[in-house]
Formats: sequence, structure tokens, C-alpha cells
Amino acid sequence: MKRISIIAILLLAAILLPGCTSLSPTEQDLTVVGKVGDYEVYYDELRYFVMNYKTQVLDSKYGDISGDPEKIAEYEAELMEYVGAAITRNYAVMLLCDGFSVDYEAETILEQVDLYVDETIEEAGGKKEYKKQLDSLFLTDRFYRIYLQMNYAERELKYVFADDFGFIPGTDDEIKEYMNSDDFICTRHICVLKDDSAPAAVKAKIEMIYDELEGGALFEDLIGMYSEDYQDTGNGYYFTYGEMDKNYEEAAFELDEYEYSEIIETSYGYYIIMKCEKDEEYMDDHFADLKNQIQYALTYNKVSEQQEKLTFTLNDYGLSLDLYGMK
Repeated sequence: MKRISIIAILLLAAILLPGCTSLSPTEQDLTVVGKVGDYEVYYDELRYFVMNYKTQVLDSKYGDISGDPEKIAEYEAELMEYVGAAITRNYAVMLLCDGFSVDYEAETILEQVDLYVDETIEEAGGKKEYKKQLDSLFLTDRFYRIYLQMNYAERELKYVFADDFGFIPGTDDEIKEYMNSDDFICTRHICVLKDDSAPAAVKAKIEMIYDELEGGALFEDLIGMYSEDYQDTGNGYYFTYGEMDKNYEEAAFELDEYEYSEIIETSYGYYIIMKCEKDEEYMDDHFADLKNQIQYALTYNKVSEQQEKLTFTLNDYGLSLDLYGMK
């Protein structure tokens, strides 16, 4: 089961001239396309989100609709709904940093960004290969650096929220208390991943598994026989609110220990979830990792709360763009 956090998946964009190894943004990259509050949003940001959602979701969902204006309008509406939600993330971090005196342009943060990018360039085999990687992700070097900058800034917010304001548990005792509360749970699940080429077969498989479970088969046995979650180590997933797919999470927190859910559909696949008893020895052995996970997740939720208050508004230039035809 993929975690949200941790979103995270990069969703950014760029126009890079073929055969050119310059990492500098183009004039179009730096064209303002709209605003989030008082913050200006640039073309390379918009293109990143647009192109990733187009290529990863919409193109396969809609297929060839080039001759259908109504379908294109539907496509663009769904695209903008996603982009409008996704593009506000960095600005939510910026606003919280401004509100809690975290300097996201501090020298220490910018140095970390430079170091990370330098290491990435070296691992890629030089700027030319690095640029190819950016191209493949629809990224500019400029916006990639901003993405990293906001990630480091969000880490600083985590310490401020925990240590300075007490918004999230900070001490080891506070973390242990949180881990033993109902806000932190452990689950295992049977997963059947989606397959766009055979959706009926996927649905039939998860229904067959559920029937076997209802017929008395052991949950653990069915995991071993059928589950397609290859990240499952057998220890279960320990998490709090905001870490899992929303549908998965809502179902999991409603369960009693050793109770299993109905079939839950997520963007990844179908799940039957069992809430497990938390293993004290496991939590002790993995305390440092779980502490960081909890604090990051709760910080992520604070950022998400701020993000929900923000809207992305296109300017005249942004409204003139052909998002369906964007390359």
C-alpha cells in the first residue's frame, strides 16, 4: 500500500530545449500564469502538474477525444480540478513558514538544496543526463529546487510545531502516549491491484477472496495466497490520520481489533483490511522511525488544513493556455 506522504511523488513541469544543457529557465517558464493568494505562480509549475496528471491519469482514462469538444471540456475540467488542488501545496508551506517565523530562504536550507542537487547531478552522470531526468519528469531545475526547498522547510515546521508550540507530540513520552491511543493503528490487508486492461477480472478476484473469507478462511492464509501488496513485510502497517489513501483510512479507523472490512476501492486497487493489535515490542524496536513518521504525518495534516483554504486562480494568460494540447 503506497503512503500518501509522502504524497511523496514529484508533480512538477518544464519546457527544455532539445539538445541544450542549460539549466536556466526559459522566458516562458517564468511567465506568470496565475496566483495563490499573493504568491505568483509560474508556467513551469503549472506545466509540471498538468503534464504529469495528463500522462499518468487522463490520457489513458479518456483515450483519443481530439474530435469531441464536449469530452475535451470534461477532460480539462477534471485536469484543472486536480491542478488547482495540487499546485497550492508549496504555498501552504510558505504561508505556515511566514506565520511561524520559519525562514524557508535561510542559508542552511538553500545549502541543503544545493548539496542535494549537486549529488543528483553527480549520480546522473553530469548536467546533460540530469537535464534528461528533469525532462522525463516535466521538471525545470528552478522548480525542482523550490520543491526541495519546501520539503526542507516543512521539516523545520515539524520541529516548530512539536518543540515550540506543542501542536504535535514532541517528547518521547508524548509520542508513546500517542502510539498507544486510538489515533495510531495497525492494519494488514489483502490487496488486488487495478488493471485497466482487465477491470472485471480484478473485481471478480477480490469478490472471490471476500467470499472465501466470509466462508471461514483465515485472513493470514488469504494474504499469502492472493495479496498483491509486495511491500508487505508481515508486521502490518502502523499509521495515523493522513498517511493512507482516504478510503482505506476511513475504513480502517472504523474497525475493531481483528475485524475486517468490506471490499474497499482506492486509486491503487481493492483492499480487504483487518485492524490488528499493536505490537509493543515492534513499536519499541522501531520507536525512532515511528516517532518521525507520526510527527511528519501530523505536520503534513497541518499543511493540508492550510492548503484547503487556498485557491489557485489563473490570470488572462493562464486562461488562454490549451491545457488539453499542452506538450
